[in-house]
Amino acid sequence: MVKELDLRLPLCIVNAKKKSGGSSVSYSEVYAHVEKYSEFLWKQFDIYSPNIIVCGGSWKMAAIAKEILNRYGNIQFVKMENSNWIWYSTEKKIVLIDSYHPGAYKKNDEKYDTMIEHFQAFMKLNLFDL
Repeated sequence: MVKELDLRLPLCIVNAKKKSGGSSVSYSEVYAHVEKYSEFLWKQFDIYSPNIIVCGGSWKMAAIAKEILNRYGNIQFVKMENSNWIWYSTEKKIVLIDSYHPGAYKKNDEKYDTMIEHFQAFMKLNLFDL
């Protein structure tokens, strides 16, 4: 099912921890980096102007993204009904996907296929064109 994702859509994948090292990081360290580099993260978003944002890690990463986008761009997100994966802004035409990190120890069908199923369900709502 992953192959069905249309990669021609603008897609923004940004690393919130702006420092190399280690295969894992504590969320307190991520939050510290986000606070330190939040303006830079916003500028990256503003440059890319994506319609789809994929947050990998946990719900905490999506919360961080929503906080930055709200703080700097006054962008409000609504949670898709019956989904823990999809948040969206009809005003800005942005979909935020709360996903697993690509390196997470999960089966691909759990990491990717379920995400794509939720994204496809969102697209069927026809709330806005991407």
